[in-house]
Amino acid sequence: MSLPESLPAAVRRGRFVFKVATHARELEQLHRLNHATFVREVPQHADPGHERLVDKFHGKNLYFVAKLDEHVVGMVSVHGEPPFSIASRLPDPRVLDTLGAHPLEVRLLAVRPEHRGSAVLGGLALAVLRHAQHRGYTHLLISGHRDRLRLYTRMGFEPLGPAVFDGDAAFVPMVAHVAKIPELVDATARRLTQRERPAGPLSLTPGAAQLAPRVLEALAAPPLDHRSEAFAARFAQLRRRLAAFTGARNVAVFCGSGTLANEVVAATLAADPQAGAGLVLSNGEFGDRLVRQAERAGLRAQVLTWPWGQPWALDDVAAALRRHRARWIWAVHLETSTGQLNDLAGLCALAAEHGARVCVDAISSVGAVPLALAAHPTLALASGVPHKALGGTPGLAFVFAGRTLRPRAGTARLPTYLDLHATLDAPGPRFTMPSAPLLAALAALDDLDAHDRSTGQTGHDATDATDAAAATVTQAEHFARQAALGRHVRAGLTGIGLRPLVSAARASPTVTTFVTPSSVDPEALLDAADSWGFTLGGRSAYLRKRGWLQLSTMGAVQPRHLDELFARTGRWLAQR
Repeated sequence: MSLPESLPAAVRRGRFVFKVATHARELEQLHRLNHATFVREVPQHADPGHERLVDKFHGKNLYFVAKLDEHVVGMVSVHGEPPFSIASRLPDPRVLDTLGAHPLEVRLLAVRPEHRGSAVLGGLALAVLRHAQHRGYTHLLISGHRDRLRLYTRMGFEPLGPAVFDGDAAFVPMVAHVAKIPELVDATARRLTQRERPAGPLSLTPGAAQLAPRVLEALAAPPLDHRSEAFAARFAQLRRRLAAFTGARNVAVFCGSGTLANEVVAATLAADPQAGAGLVLSNGEFGDRLVRQAERAGLRAQVLTWPWGQPWALDDVAAALRRHRARWIWAVHLETSTGQLNDLAGLCALAAEHGARVCVDAISSVGAVPLALAAHPTLALASGVPHKALGGTPGLAFVFAGRTLRPRAGTARLPTYLDLHATLDAPGPRFTMPSAPLLAALAALDDLDAHDRSTGQTGHDATDATDAAAATVTQAEHFARQAALGRHVRAGLTGIGLRPLVSAARASPTVTTFVTPSSVDPEALLDAADSWGFTLGGRSAYLRKRGWLQLSTMGAVQPRHLDELFARTGRWLAQR
């Protein structure tokens, strides 16, 4: 069978490859899919008894198939030679003569159940449409299953007559004008592709976000010299956009991890001769890490701790501020180990009453909830990274400077790399920096920034009041989506008998730590999720010690991905 000129040998869309069936193994698979769909599922044909059904028009059919690896998971056939199958379903077949000289009949649309609602349907529709356009077909003819009329009408089809039974199934003869449906089909295909689950394991661990397609494309871009004008322009753009997103006065970008960003905060406090004594708060693993970093930096600090999963007691913080005359507070905003979202606004208000400044580990909270440094005058410094709720990749560390960052003092004795003020003052990177995480961070912000709905542009800088207002609206929509995903996770977990550690009122929208029943081995559930293509959190030492697991929705995670996980997990738990 020769390929039509209108379609390349293979077109990739999402995880799937769409092509004309040319090989014997592809034809054999589509005959078996034809049998599974139109004999077993839709009882249209009698069972020939050998698990395959060869269509009566096989000799003149052109088959488009969707393949996942080497497996045919979807098919559709077309032919443009009378007689047409649809004629037998029309009250008056002569109506076909009024449609034009070149109709194309589309038949045998079949998608394996596990891939329905994915990119398969849109990709097959797009393949058929492109073929019809390039070959000059004027109309598309289908016999639409009566239960799916809503789908067909959305794609531009109209009934030519009433439903007609074929076996136990009812079909409606329908027609669509080729020139009137491209926009509808393209939009459907794009929507279904965007909803399609990414190839490979889905990252649902707080250690690394699930990467969006545009981030992956940015990672594949040619590297930029960190001293080039192109790199400098993108570096400056990243700093501006991060400042606008968080309300920071300025942003320092380092090459490193979130731990490095916290080391910079500690070194900045330690170098300031006017810093005085402070408080370090901990109610989880990463609060404990701040305690260790403060000790290593030689900070004069009083440590306040609470049980993991419990909120800060702000009355205790107020008493400590008075008792120790503390001038600063260092704490974790979103405690990743427990999924606890701590009360940063309350802490900042308390600090303002006592004349103290706040430094915060915002590594997991930037992009998950509004940081709003500008709204909290006492918030001096915040650390962050691109590869968690912002949806980028590891490699960079951010320190966000608020309005109350103290002037440079005592920094001459700091290690050169940890000099925050020098990094804030430099227009570009002070030292060698790879371009891949920089470009990936910008691509991730494109998914969060304002969309100019009148021009279709995305990811532009907010350079005037109109753009700034649009960015605010879009950020609000982004944070609302994050919150909705968090609620979806909690409802899904509780629905299958898994208890979130932290109550809903104090829960992070992006990280949920949960407890398995005593009869369930957490490691076994982790392994099972891995086999299904989902990477959960739970292999860190502090989680293993407590038997806790985690589910994170950082990055390109959709509710339908989670529903698949909950369904599989529910069945797995029921078997135990």
